[in-house]
Amino acid sequence: MARSRAGNETGELGSGIARRAGAFLEINYAGASKDKRIARDLAISPSMAKQLRGGRGWTPARFDQLMALAPGFRDFVFPPASELDARLDRLADRFERLADELAELRAELRADRNEIRADIAGLRDDVRNLRGA
Repeated sequence: MARSRAGNETGELGSGIARRAGAFLEINYAGASKDKRIARDLAISPSMAKQLRGGRGWTPARFDQLMALAPGFRDFVFPPASELDARLDRLADRFERLADELAELRAELRADRNEIRADIAGLRDDVRNLRGA
């Protein structure tokens, strides 16, 4: 993990987390001069504010700073576990339905394959009979 000038650890935070954090800034600092307003509130440069809005440059210390400054930040960036559990349950249900559909398709393909093989065998017999006649 690399270190920034202030000694804060920087690294590959989950890109989804960093994007949500940037989106939070976009939503809560809408309008003109947003980078200047973010910079003032976070005591950073406007160019750093622009990077944060783009989902880059986030550090654990910066997350802590925003959590102290904006009460809704934590739930926006890190959804509650119950919400994640519900999303995971919905995904599990969808995967289960897909697995069932795939199993049905496989069974149909096997049946079709057997019918096609029988048809081919019948055609071979017909060709042999025609050649022998």
